[in-house]
Amino acid sequence: MKAIDILVLGFAVLIGFVMMTSASGVVQSPTSGVKRGVVVKLAEEGIFVKTQEAELIRGGLTNGSGVAGGEVFTFTVSDPAVLQQIRQALDTGEEIEIKYERPLFSVPLSRQIMSNPFVTSVIPVRK
Repeated sequence: MKAIDILVLGFAVLIGFVMMTSASGVVQSPTSGVKRGVVVKLAEEGIFVKTQEAELIRGGLTNGSGVAGGEVFTFTVSDPAVLQQIRQALDTGEEIEIKYERPLFSVPLSRQIMSNPFVTSVIPVRK
């Protein structure tokens, strides 16, 4: 093959990869931030690759069975120490503050991993 053919082929593969990953959600805008709320769900999800998925409710009314109303924030927990803190917050019903990141590129192992941000730390909210 000539050098120009290799260059054109490489460029075509790169364009195809970008189009394919953009359509499937693998390439996304990187974000990070902090949210505060009450954990209402923690579950292991996935068929081949198991991930820990959780939900945090922000705002709403607190009652004996949790929090009603408010905005739901779904996230992935990959760090075992953070997972333990999330589990404790779910058991106690305490309000927590989470720091999260959504990287530019994600490995397409499950639908959740592609769309949910990863929690990097948990801070209990003292009242």
